[in-house]
Amino acid sequence: MRNLPLVLTTDDLLLDEILRVAAVAGTDVFASDLGTDSASRWTTSPLVLVGDDALERLPLLGWPRRSGVLVVASERRSDDARVWRGAVTIGAEHVVVLPEGERWLADRLADLQEAAASPAHLVTVSPGRGGAGASTLAILLARAARGEAVLIDLDPLGGGLDARTDLRDAAGLRWPDLAAVTGRLSASALRGALPRDGHVAVVSAADIDPVPLSAEACFSVVDAAIRGGGLVVADTPRDMGPASRLAWARSDLAVVVVPDDPPGILASRAMVRAASDSAARIAVVVRRGQRPGLHPDDVADELGVPVVSTWRHDRALARGDTADLLHARAHRSITVPVLALLDRPASESRVA
Repeated sequence: MRNLPLVLTTDDLLLDEILRVAAVAGTDVFASDLGTDSASRWTTSPLVLVGDDALERLPLLGWPRRSGVLVVASERRSDDARVWRGAVTIGAEHVVVLPEGERWLADRLADLQEAAASPAHLVTVSPGRGGAGASTLAILLARAARGEAVLIDLDPLGGGLDARTDLRDAAGLRWPDLAAVTGRLSASALRGALPRDGHVAVVSAADIDPVPLSAEACFSVVDAAIRGGGLVVADTPRDMGPASRLAWARSDLAVVVVPDDPPGILASRAMVRAASDSAARIAVVVRRGQRPGLHPDDVADELGVPVVSTWRHDRALARGDTADLLHARAHRSITVPVLALLDRPASESRVA
């Protein structure tokens, strides 16, 4: 027996409204007219929605008090004092009047779906220097996830990750559609509205007429992505602005892609320091150039951060061609060590 939200009502019109809201939230419910089949569900259901028509009968059944009870009232009875007295009698947490409160109720039902999922791991990927390959690595990490993943483009001037994931013409929301968002977003609704590259949902910047990303919108989108479970990868720019710092603060791992030449290491110090100030854990991926550079141990010593993997020079990388890299065996030597860090305590980080 699935543990579904319980709906107690004999009002067909009210039930239809509740079922419509549940469909928007992406969840099923168990509807009952207070018969014997609902007695056991009263104590086990994660949420109970009591129709205004059931308020007089429910106390007579002798069921124990419980948390997570909402009264759902139709608009025609919203001013009826008996509804509010009945809500107090059964210990309801809230009275929802439909249709005015349908968005609130949909969010509450969607929360049940999200509560069943473990929060996602968030990995941020930042370039130590321009052109280091951070966006490419972010795409590869998201594609390497074992389950669902969300790839978030936090660089409004980067040209859009949708173009690099063959999603330029795909339907779905981009940052210009989300820039004004504030408050709590439904995790399932967000993922369902985004363009997808296989198992990866992508929040991309626009390639034309980019919009600045507010801290409020970034928080809402990142928070919803994390609540949806799986893996979230955020591609952060070099500006070290509010969006990057917010992502670092929420991250399980901050990765900085560092070129192996001395100028690249010097340019990467500020980024490594900024990420270290906000992130709980940080590691470096060393990008090899065409010519031999510093050894990864020397890079780690220079930056004071462990090197988790080394990225050998690759023509596809130089072109930013993630399609070629996806089918190459070489990229697993980069992504596997990075994602493996998520399964280990931070104290076990080591130079690779």
